[in-house]
Amino acid sequence: MPALDYQSSPDFRADVSRAQWAVIQTGLITSGLALFGVYVLATRINDLHLMSMYLWDWVPFGPLLVGLIAGSGYILASWWFGVRVGPGMVLAIIFIQLGMFLACHYADFETRDLVYRETGQPVGFGAYFDRMTRRLGERELDPNEPPAWRGYAIRFAEGMSFTAGGLLSALTLVGRPKCGACGGLVRSKSLGRIGGPRVGDVIKRLEERARVGDARAFQAEVASHANLEQNARELTLTRCEVCSIGMIEQGEILETEQSTTTITTAPRDTAWRIDVHGEFARELFDQKRAIEPEPHPSDSAA
Repeated sequence: MPALDYQSSPDFRADVSRAQWAVIQTGLITSGLALFGVYVLATRINDLHLMSMYLWDWVPFGPLLVGLIAGSGYILASWWFGVRVGPGMVLAIIFIQLGMFLACHYADFETRDLVYRETGQPVGFGAYFDRMTRRLGERELDPNEPPAWRGYAIRFAEGMSFTAGGLLSALTLVGRPKCGACGGLVRSKSLGRIGGPRVGDVIKRLEERARVGDARAFQAEVASHANLEQNARELTLTRCEVCSIGMIEQGEILETEQSTTTITTAPRDTAWRIDVHGEFARELFDQKRAIEPEPHPSDSAA
C-alpha cells in the first residue's frame, strides 16, 4: 500500500481540505463571538469601546485583546485537528482577521449613534473611520493638521496587532512531528507486541488484514498472538492526523532477563514495515488497545 498512491487520490485531497476548512470554520466562530462581544459591551456598558482602548496612548490594548479572542479559534483548531498552518492559510487568516477588524470597528460605530451637529444627518461609517484614523496621528504640541498617512500608519499597526491572534496559529505545531505529504501532525500509537517462532506467519496474516482494510481483525490478530516473552517486538502505528497516511513497523527486540529488561536493535533482515492510509489507518488508530481475540476453530470445536 504505497502512500504515494493514496496521496494522489481524491480521498487524500478531501481529507486535507476538510481539515483546513475546519480550522477556518473554528476561527470564524470565535471571530463572530468576538464581534458580538464588542457590540454587547459597547451597548450595555457606557463608554466601553474596546476597539478604541489604548494603553499609554500607543499600545492598542483593545484591538489586541479582541484580535486574540477572534484568532483563538485558529490556534485551538490547529492543535485539535493536527493541521499545520502554512503560508497559504496564514494569508487567508490575515485577510479574514483584517475584515473582522473592520467589522468590529463598524459594530463599535453602530453603538454611538452619531449625527452632524449642523444638519442633524447621521454620520456614515466611512467618514467616521477616516476622521478617527486621522486623529490617531494628532500630537498635542502640533497646531497644524497632521498628515493623513501618520494616522493611517498607526491604524495599520493596530490592524496588524489585531491579526496577531490568528498568526499565532502558525506556531501551534512548531517542533512537532510533521507529515511529509500534507504537513499535518504525526502521532504514534503502540498496537501491541508479537513474537515467537511463528511470527512470520502472523506477519503474513497482518499484511492480509491491512490489504483488505479490516482494522478490527488486524488488532484482533495482534491481540491473539501477543507475546511478552523474549524477542517480542513492539508494533507501532505512526499516522498523520490530517491525511491518515502512516505506517506500521516493528520496534526493537525486548529481551527479558529476570527482573531487568534490556533493549537491543532488531536485525535488519527481520525488520518489518507496511504503509497504511485512509480509513483503515484512522480506524486502527482510534481503536482501543484491548480487543478480544477472535476465536480459533479449535475453540469452537471444543
